Amino acid sequence: MSGCETGGLISATLLTLVVLPALYARFGTTEAAARDAASERHTYPRLRQAAE
Repeated sequence: MSGCETGGLISATLLTLVVLPALYARFGTTEAAARDAASERHTYPRLRQAAE
């Protein structure tokens, strides 16, 4: 393998295993945001019932 290919494999591996999980831990959704998103999904059936 050439140096460029090896460097690409190493950097891609580091991004996948180290950087992306760290970014998700820092900026990922919180439990409160996940609950809010889940509660929004339950509003659509009520809208359908009101239209009928």
